[in-house]
Amino acid sequence: MDANTSAAISAIVAAFTAVLTLGIAWANFSTARTDAKSSDFENCLDVVTKLAEAQRLVRDADNEEAKRFEFRELLNLMEALALLENHKKIAPSTRKFTKHFLIEGWAFLRTSKVTRELLSNSVTGAETFIELTKFAEEHKAAIERLTKIYERQLSQGNPIS
Repeated sequence: MDANTSAAISAIVAAFTAVLTLGIAWANFSTARTDAKSSDFENCLDVVTKLAEAQRLVRDADNEEAKRFEFRELLNLMEALALLENHKKIAPSTRKFTKHFLIEGWAFLRTSKVTRELLSNSVTGAETFIELTKFAEEHKAAIERLTKIYERQLSQGNPIS
């Protein structure tokens, strides 16, 4: 076998290896994307579950002390979500949910006299709920619009749902 034939065979083998490597890389990339989407979905469901449970615990508290405690726990969860939201540490689909939830939650807290008092009594210093405050400032217009809707609902005797 002469040098030209040997070089041609080597080039064909190298090209085949490159195509095979590219195929394997594409398969790995596709699998990683599917895994990331699945993980993102599971994270979103986990957030929904934790928020729903925290809200139920506040609603179902059987005395004022328990209600204050569970309300602070809900605020702490919202503060953690606001931190992650503010620093863009949440996966995209979960962010859509948490952003919407935080806007609605903050608007609700501003609407109800009872929750305004609970919130006021939950603040223990300048740093308390600082991430929630930053989030509220960034989304002030949306929160104010929703607050007006909630206030109108309450003034008409309709509960906020």
